[in-house]
Amino acid sequence: MNTQSPIEQFKSTVVRIRSDRSSGSQEVLNNTVNSLKLLLTQNTGLSAKKLLEIIRRAVNSLRSVHNQFSALIHFSSSFEIFLHPFVENINTLKDAELLRKNILGFIKEYSEKWKDVNKKIAELAIKNIDFDGKTILLHSHSHTVETLFDYLKTKKIKVSIIQTEARPKMEGRLQAQYISNLGYKVTFIVDSAVSKYAAKADMAIVGCDCLFPDYFINKVGTETLAHSCLHMEIPFYILTDSRKFAFDRNIEPEKRKSSTEIWSVEPETGITPENFYYEGVPNKFITKVITEQEVYDSEELKEAFKNNEYKAFT
Repeated sequence: MNTQSPIEQFKSTVVRIRSDRSSGSQEVLNNTVNSLKLLLTQNTGLSAKKLLEIIRRAVNSLRSVHNQFSALIHFSSSFEIFLHPFVENINTLKDAELLRKNILGFIKEYSEKWKDVNKKIAELAIKNIDFDGKTILLHSHSHTVETLFDYLKTKKIKVSIIQTEARPKMEGRLQAQYISNLGYKVTFIVDSAVSKYAAKADMAIVGCDCLFPDYFINKVGTETLAHSCLHMEIPFYILTDSRKFAFDRNIEPEKRKSSTEIWSVEPETGITPENFYYEGVPNKFITKVITEQEVYDSEELKEAFKNNEYKAFT
C-alpha cells in the first residue's frame, strides 16, 4: 500500500521522469502530463501559491534535464504562457481549487489538440511511402514510429523489420518488442552492424527529438545510419510532429552522461569513456520529413523554416 502523500508521489514521479533514459520525446511528455493530471485530481491541502510553485519547479526541472526534447519544450513554453497571469498575481493568489481547475482545463485542451498527431503522421506516411513487402531499418525507440506499425497492421501491410539495439540504454529492445507483439518479424542487431544490414533494407525510418533548418537531433548512431542509407542509395525518412520544429529555440548542449553505462574503468588506466545520448544529423541526408501536416524534402524543409510555416502548426 502506497502511504505517500499526493505531493510525495508527484515528486517521486518527477524524479523517475528526470532519470528516464529510454523513452522518446513524446513518451516523456505524456508521462509529465499524466503526473500533473494525477496530482491535480487529488486533494493536496496546499495553498494556491505553494501548489503553483511546486508544479512550475517540476516542469522546469524536467525541461532542463530533457532539453533535447522539443515536444516537452513546446508544452512547457505553452504552460508558462498560460500560467503567466497566475504568476504575476502569485502573492494575492488564494483560491487553490480555482487554480487546480484552470490548470486541468489547460492540460485537457492541450492534450485534445495533440492526441491524434501520431495517427495523422502514420496516415500521411502510408500515403507517401510504398511499404508493402519492404524491409525497414529502424534505430532507437520512437512512439511515433511505433504508431506507424500500428497502422501498417490495421492496413494488413506486410513488412520486415531490422532494429538496432541503441546503446547504451538499449531502448531499441523496447521498440523491437512492441513491433514483434504486433505480429511482425524483427531482426535485432548491434548498432555497429548498421552498414551491413542497410544493404538488406529497402528504407530506414527514425523519429526525431528536435528539428532545425539544417539539422535534426536524434539518438546517437542516427548519422551512421544516414550515411549507410546514402551509400546504399535507400530512402531515409524522418517521422516527427510539428512541435519538434525549432526555428528560434536555443537548445543547450547535451551534458555528458555517466561513463559507467558503457565501461566501468579506473582513471589510472588512462582510458576515459565518453557517453552521449544524442547527436545532430545534417538534413542533407533526409529523403523526406513527414509531419502531421506536410511532407518535406531537405530543401523544402529549409523553405518551410524560412517562411515560418512551422508557426502555423503550434
